[in-house]
Amino acid sequence: MIGGSAFISVIREAPGIVNHVGEGSVIIGHWREEASHRAVLEEEAVSDGSGDPQKSIENLANAFTRSGIKAIVADNIRQVKWEKLLWNIVFNPVTALTRTTVGEVLDDPDLAALMEQIKDEFLATAQAAGVSIHPEMIDIALHPDPSVRRHKTSMLQDLENGRKMGTGGHPWFYNSRGTSLSSPGCHDRNHLSPAAV
Repeated sequence: MIGGSAFISVIREAPGIVNHVGEGSVIIGHWREEASHRAVLEEEAVSDGSGDPQKSIENLANAFTRSGIKAIVADNIRQVKWEKLLWNIVFNPVTALTRTTVGEVLDDPDLAALMEQIKDEFLATAQAAGVSIHPEMIDIALHPDPSVRRHKTSMLQDLENGRKMGTGGHPWFYNSRGTSLSSPGCHDRNHLSPAAV
């Protein structure tokens, strides 16, 4: 199984119209499930016809590149997804609930403190799941590049445009891990639904 994460900045302006407002890339990699990882890679290599598990994912990355999409192959896509989730889980629900941009929420002492609590709970859940978030990614989470201060998160954009919250698979992934690891806060945030906004 191949996993991936898109690091892009886009605004869905209308049906069929997407404004890509920043540089971006797609990171892909074989999903690691420790003991079963080698067997999965071997099976995918056979189905790909290459006989080489690394070659199969490089072929996919090359296909993206030929289409004009910057693609990076990661050794541990599970780690990449956890690190992307850190930023999303800190900013998306808080900005949607308060209808604020990234910069506005960071400038509010109470909201900044709330995001710090969310970050700490997330890191505890990641640690319990055996994932160590790189220190630089932790620092970036609450001290992002100044260029993103005016950014509206995807969840806030969905709310403002009357669309179903674009939560994707991230909350499911976090909630499923948090529940299995007895992380109480994941249940609380799961109830911060559009109806509560």
